[in-house]
Amino acid sequence: VKLENGVDKKGNPVEVSFYRGRKSGELVGTAFTVVAPDGYSGNISVMIGVRPDERVNAIEILNHAETPGLGDKITFSSFKDLFKNKGLENADWRVKKDGGEFDQFSGATISPRAVVGAVKKGLDDHIAYNQKLIDKLKAENDANYSRAVTILWMVTVAVLLVVGFLGYKMYHVITGGLDRMQGAMEDVSSS
Repeated sequence: VKLENGVDKKGNPVEVSFYRGRKSGELVGTAFTVVAPDGYSGNISVMIGVRPDERVNAIEILNHAETPGLGDKITFSSFKDLFKNKGLENADWRVKKDGGEFDQFSGATISPRAVVGAVKKGLDDHIAYNQKLIDKLKAENDANYSRAVTILWMVTVAVLLVVGFLGYKMYHVITGGLDRMQGAMEDVSSS
């Protein structure tokens, strides 16, 4: 499923694709990429892994052009690990400078702020994706139910037609046989 995730600095729409992971048929998580359009030096692509409980399992910075030694610290494990186990309900999705709980770096607030905002928006989009998926599955189930009822009705009509035709034939075979038997009995009794 694809959802629009805002626009980049050039005004181009940014779409996000959601990939569901399963193990032994059970959902173990969803992975998707979001783009932070407001990085210091442009777009920052972030892969987010979300558990079934709607909390972040991990993030990975896929692409960025942030300043080496400053904004590029968003790629450090110490920053990425701040997102583990965070969900919409248990985190203040702002950097500390803005009153939130996510660390920024000295001299580089824009890059972490962009990543925090993108991950939060990604979680919001993930919830919208789940609702869209539920709606789609419900519509498919409703359509499948309607098709099943139609097929059952058609099979019932076909069976009734076959039974009716066979009944008609049996009636004529039986009545024709009775007519021949009655004729044979009349021949025997007249002799």
